[in-house]
Amino acid sequence: MAASKFITTGSRAILLFFFLFAGKVLLAVPAAPNQHTLKQPDGSQFKARQWGDEWNHGWETPDGYSIVRDACSGSWRFATTQAEGKLIATDVLVGSNKLPPPNTPKHLRPLDRALDKTKQRQVNCLHGTTKHQ
Repeated sequence: MAASKFITTGSRAILLFFFLFAGKVLLAVPAAPNQHTLKQPDGSQFKARQWGDEWNHGWETPDGYSIVRDACSGSWRFATTQAEGKLIATDVLVGSNKLPPPNTPKHLRPLDRALDKTKQRQVNCLHGTTKHQ
């Protein structure tokens, strides 16, 4: 009798721990598949849709090419991946008549090693252990 009570209590404790601490990671809401109109600094506009969830997200054109916003210029550019696996901007601006660089694959996503670093920064932020570098 005491052993079964311990198992029940232990199971409850594990479930409570799981829902309190792992729930934030597991309950990421996916991006809505709607198209949005994004604007370049020169005022030109183009359509794009979001992909991903809270942990891993970005933008892509309606035909599936990943895009990123250049932090310096504020312009939207087609994306490629760097050696670390992070999505970075190419030299090609996104626009209504613009094509991505040759041999650019569709639906580029950050590689796992880049995501691990991003997730760790987000978890640290949630728990207040972020170190400013």
